[in-house]
Amino acid sequence: MVFFLFRCMAQDIHFSQYLQAPLLANPGNAGMMNGEHRADFNYRTQWATVGTPYKTMNVSYDTHVFKQKEHKGSYLGLGLNAFKDKAGDSQMSQVQANGTVSGILWISQYNTLSLGLQGGLVQRSLNLENLRWGNQFDGKNYNANIASIETSGLSSFTYVDVSTGLLWRHRKEQATFATGNAISGFDLGIAAYHLNRPALKYNENHESLKMRLVAHANAEFDINNTPICLVPSFILMKQGNLQELLIGAMVKYKIDQRSSKYTGFGKNSAVYIGAQLRLKDAVIPMMMYQMEYYSIGLSYDINTSSLHQSSNYRGGMEISFSYIFARKLNN
Repeated sequence: MVFFLFRCMAQDIHFSQYLQAPLLANPGNAGMMNGEHRADFNYRTQWATVGTPYKTMNVSYDTHVFKQKEHKGSYLGLGLNAFKDKAGDSQMSQVQANGTVSGILWISQYNTLSLGLQGGLVQRSLNLENLRWGNQFDGKNYNANIASIETSGLSSFTYVDVSTGLLWRHRKEQATFATGNAISGFDLGIAAYHLNRPALKYNENHESLKMRLVAHANAEFDINNTPICLVPSFILMKQGNLQELLIGAMVKYKIDQRSSKYTGFGKNSAVYIGAQLRLKDAVIPMMMYQMEYYSIGLSYDINTSSLHQSSNYRGGMEISFSYIFARKLNN
């Protein structure tokens, strides 16, 4: 049982709305927005029907510096993010704070390349006091007065974590995710997390955290002469013997496409409706509403794995909030 818990601790967190958690998806995302600053918030709760819920919360902020003109030169992206994950009755906890820096280069009018480096400090802990063990049953019922004689020897510990990512962005017209400008483009990215293979220190044994490799892509395609865009996406993550593929699409419907005379940015609103499939695990309907520089998203994981008999198909709810502070740049 303790071994199983430790194996779970070696798995990374994930969000179904990963596009709304850019610094967790790829360090190369830092500073890659058409605005001055970006702030994101993500919250996820899951497995409430099969035990104590797993809860994950993330906050992030990123900006760019030394950016002079659009489509010219190079500049830096800077980002900060922190997340907390607490899982189940054992209260497996991970708290992590990261700093990210990216070098961003305009390679042509419509193409941008970003290489990001991320470093963070992590604290992990585990509490076995709330768990029930087989030797605490008295033959009829569970008896909390019977000592479990189980010990993990685990105290909280910290380590340094290092990651990197490369992102290629193609846009016919640079825009925030919330604007109504006609754009057609895509992002392609790869990332590697836990480059330094930090040790998970529990008991007398130390296990190195396996590297997590990520490949992802998303695109936005306008349907001519309509207010509709198609937004397909996928992300593939591999960590040791574990692999996760999330693939899907959303339909974006532009409600209003006014432009501010002060900033030049769109003051439009839009609605996104779609779904993702997490292979062999869940179907995830989702929707998002955007107004000017704000967006709020909602999704729900419908569990389709072998666990559905216990979960009754109930996986997890997730919400996201994003804000981009935009200032028109001099071209």
